[in-house]
This record gives sequence, C-alpha cells and structure tokens, in this order.
Amino acid sequence: MKKKRNKFVVMLCIICCIIGGYKLYPRIFKEKGNLYSLKMSKEFKDCHYDGIQVFGRKTREVKEVRNEAFNDCEKQSKEILDYLNTFKLIEVSSKKAFENEKQNEKPEISYIIFVQCNEECKKDPDHCKVVTIHFYNNSTLEITASYKDHTTKYFKIDNGKIDFNYINKILSSIKKS
Repeated sequence: MKKKRNKFVVMLCIICCIIGGYKLYPRIFKEKGNLYSLKMSKEFKDCHYDGIQVFGRKTREVKEVRNEAFNDCEKQSKEILDYLNTFKLIEVSSKKAFENEKQNEKPEISYIIFVQCNEECKKDPDHCKVVTIHFYNNSTLEITASYKDHTTKYFKIDNGKIDFNYINKILSSIKKS
C-alpha cells in the first residue's frame, strides 16, 4: 500500500511540474529586441513594401478619420520600418497591451499597413506579404505579420516613445514625389 501511495505522490508531483512549467513558459521566454530581430520578422525583414495604408483615430480635435493609401513608396516604407527598428521591444500579453491603451492618450495614427504590391502578388494574393502595426499609444503596439498565415504579437517599447510627427513627415514626402 505504501509503494502505491508513493508512486501516486510522485506522479502527482510530475504532473504539477509539467502544468507549472507550461503556465510559466510564456512569462519566462518573452521576446525582446528590436523590430528586425523578432522571430516573426523573417516574414517582413527582407521584403520590399511598395504600398502603405494609414488609418487615423477619431478624437475630439479630429472629426474626420484619416484613411490614406500610398503606392510606389518602397523607400519610405523602409524608412518607417527602419525608424521603428530603433526601438527596443518587449513582448507583453494582449491583456497588458489593452490596459495600456485605456490608460494613456491615443496616438493620431491608429494603424499602418505595409503591403507588398509586386506583379506576383497581383496575380496571386496568397503570395502577398502584409505587416500591420496597430499603435495603442506611443509606447505599446501590436504587430501582425501575414504571409499565407498570420502571427500577432503585442509589444511595449522599452527605450522611448514613437514620434508620430516624424512618421507623418515621411508620409508627407510621398505625396510630394
């Protein structure tokens, strides 16, 4: 009887360790680094995006929601992604990202979508690579990389805040050219 009880206790301990490790794994191994060093960046790091869509946020000051699409802007899309690459990102849970959205002021740009619009994509949309960056505030964002399937992760910026005036300056250079 004592041997059976000992085996049961050992099995119970092993099961508890496995469940505990499963629950702690996402907290311990959160992704850290800049935009291009993320695991999901293989989808968009070496891709040339020539289409950008920008969606604004409705506020008291801004009654019209911004909705702009830019084509033939490969240089500017790389410039924006390179700018976002300068920030150190730390992965957070979706719950924490949404908490940050409620607490802080909302930025003027809600989404930026980078689209690969080459000839191959026009023939078959499944070959199109898309990166969507949703800004919850100046220091929290959601990145979704789509290419045949999609991955969504939430990140907090560790070293500073996003300057949306700089991004708008890059976007305004597209209109002039």
